[in-house]
Amino acid sequence: MADHGTGQIAALDLGAPETRWSFDRGSNALFLTEDEILAGDVEGERFEEQRAHHGFSVPRQGVVVSSAAPNGDTEGDALPGRIGLRTFEPDGSPASDMQTCTGLHGEACSGSGMLAGCEEGTAMMRQGGDDLSLGPLPYPNEFPKNATGALLGA
Repeated sequence: MADHGTGQIAALDLGAPETRWSFDRGSNALFLTEDEILAGDVEGERFEEQRAHHGFSVPRQGVVVSSAAPNGDTEGDALPGRIGLRTFEPDGSPASDMQTCTGLHGEACSGSGMLAGCEEGTAMMRQGGDDLSLGPLPYPNEFPKNATGALLGA
């Protein structure tokens, strides 16, 4: 089996057209097709994240939509928190500004869109033709003061 820098998988998302494994302490994600998994080939395509954190990465339209963590020190063995959502080139260089999404938790993909839960509301990625955009979906004032947690996609 390929060495991905850690034995701890942060997220395993089974979806089409790929399965995405994100590694908490490995600072990378692994993208595999169903055919690769069925053939026992777990080398896949690796995406190097900016720094190790409990997050996710999703390939879309030639870029990778990924959670972002702050630079700086953490105490002891702690991982940094998640502060946003951003698109990156396959080589890891930023392809967009960061969409603030404090405490980012959970993501769901459906069709050409993706949502991620945040303390500020919900961050959204959407595809329109060749365009890929990130933007917020703020909480309505009448909603309880809370953050979006688990999201389900189809």
